[in-house]
Amino acid sequence: MTAVDKVIRMVASDLEIRVSEIKGRSRKRRVLLARQLCMYLLWQSDGLTLQRIGLAIGNRTSTTVSRGYQVIALRIRRDPVMCDWVERMGRRVNGSHKN
Repeated sequence: MTAVDKVIRMVASDLEIRVSEIKGRSRKRRVLLARQLCMYLLWQSDGLTLQRIGLAIGNRTSTTVSRGYQVIALRIRRDPVMCDWVERMGRRVNGSHKN
């Protein structure tokens, strides 16, 4: 399993949705949030290109990945609960890469 797959699985598990939903075309708010969180965490932790992240998350464009990142970055600044959750997930992601 790749580091990208691990991040997607962690987010899916934490938010109790399926990996296929994150990679799929659903525009449900809960699924969009999970997808955007994956984009944010992958960009922050792995230094992957926008194109690589987009391919991993259901063949999204680099513009979509950039926008997803921006949405989460804004929510983190405005919502302390979101900020805490993203920080915890970031630590888990970074810890999982050491294995």
